[in-house]
Amino acid sequence: MDLLIVILLVLFGAFMLAIECFLVPGFGLAGIFGVVSSIGGVWYAYEKLTSYYPHAGLITLLVTIILFIVIFVLFLRGKTLKKMELETTIDSSVDLAKPGKRMDELTEQNNKH
Repeated sequence: MDLLIVILLVLFGAFMLAIECFLVPGFGLAGIFGVVSSIGGVWYAYEKLTSYYPHAGLITLLVTIILFIVIFVLFLRGKTLKKMELETTIDSSVDLAKPGKRMDELTEQNNKH
């Protein structure tokens, strides 16, 4: 039963983190729940499963880290970042001083407009 709890917590955490990355980008509740659930699963594995198997907590931690890395790599390779990319261009210009003009002449011109 304890092993099932650990598996469910880690998988739920990975699922919520994937939702945060792919469906609801940003920093929101899904990401918070995912991280807290995964940390809870690792903690529970260290607390409850180490009496049965001494390396259960370490294995759970490594599996969780690998899951997070896979989700992160899929996020970077996917088109999610392309959807969030800013595609506007700036087409405005600034009147610069021509050689031989002084700053006070520029401010006088701007004050006249």
